[in-house]
This record gives sequence, C-alpha cells and structure tokens, in this order.
Amino acid sequence: ADPDQWAAPQVVFNREDSQMGGRLLDLAPDPTGGVALIFGRRTVANNVASTTIYLEKLAAGANDWSQPITLISGNRGSYPKLAVGGDGTVYVVYNLGSGSTVHVGAVALAPGQTRASAEVTLTAGEEGAQGIPALAVDQNNKVWIVYMHEPTGGKANEVRVLRGAVIPSEPAPETPAATPEASPEAAATPTA
Repeated sequence: ADPDQWAAPQVVFNREDSQMGGRLLDLAPDPTGGVALIFGRRTVANNVASTTIYLEKLAAGANDWSQPITLISGNRGSYPKLAVGGDGTVYVVYNLGSGSTVHVGAVALAPGQTRASAEVTLTAGEEGAQGIPALAVDQNNKVWIVYMHEPTGGKANEVRVLRGAVIPSEPAPETPAATPEASPEAAATPTA
C-alpha cells in the first residue's frame, strides 16, 4: 500500500482531560454504508470507576461524524467490540463488571434509533469469569460471540463461542439519568 494515497488523519474526538486506550475503542464497517465507531470515557467519583460507551457513525461519502449516542454507563464497558448487521443494526459486546465477577454484556441499536436496547448478560448462569469478548454478524444476520472463560479458582484457559446469540434491538425504556453527563462533542472532518 502506498501511504501517499491515504487520506490525512483527522480528529474524531479529543480527550484532553483523560487518557484514551485501546480497551475502550473499536471501529467496524456498516454494510449499509460508512463505518461505526465506539469509544469510552472512564471517570472515577468517590473511588468508584464508571465507564460510558458512545457510538458515532460516518455515512458513506460523508465528512462529518454523527453526534455521539450514549450506549451504556456504569461498572461495565471495558474491551468493547462492535459489529453491524446487514440491516444496519449495531451490536456491542463488552465486559460487564470487574475483577473475578466479570460476565459478557451486550446491547444493540436498531437503525434510526437514538437509544440502545436493554442490556443482556450473555454469559448469565456460567460459573467463573468471562470476558474480553469479540463478535461478528454472519450473512444470515446471526450474531456470533467469542470470549475467554476462567473457571472459579482457575486460570483463563478456555475460549468459548455463542452461535446465534440473541440481542434484542428494541430501545430500552427511557429512564432519567441521576446525574446528567454531557456527551463529548463530535468533531467535523477537516476539508482539504
């Protein structure tokens, strides 16, 4: 590949007040056109960490990213991964909880919606810890999820897969936030 043919880098968002890391970031193509981006912001208040995961989209041929949509917030969200189904539904999986009580959580966002689905614990009922998930949506719009499993008192020595995982995409009921938090501002793509 010839780097001289690449587009110039652009700022999508800026975390001047905190550090970014790969464990709160993912990008995926949208089969209906463009790309989808998720990114997180971790805050600590009263010695309690909370992560908020946002979604932005860039339509095919567009220069400006959409405004961020808040997907999840709380003691969740590390290692998020996203995939977009053939119908444009966005699926996001992530660590739910922390330490030895981690499970795999998921939400979905149907096309045209601004509120994610209710959270689903995909590994409910499994003993031990599960985490660091990845996912894909196949040609039949079935969601596949792979994750690490650590048995209680053991080591993370298994990789498990969920075929055809069910993640409903109906928006979760609207609930007022206890403490409103402003979403980060979307950055416009610089023009040449």
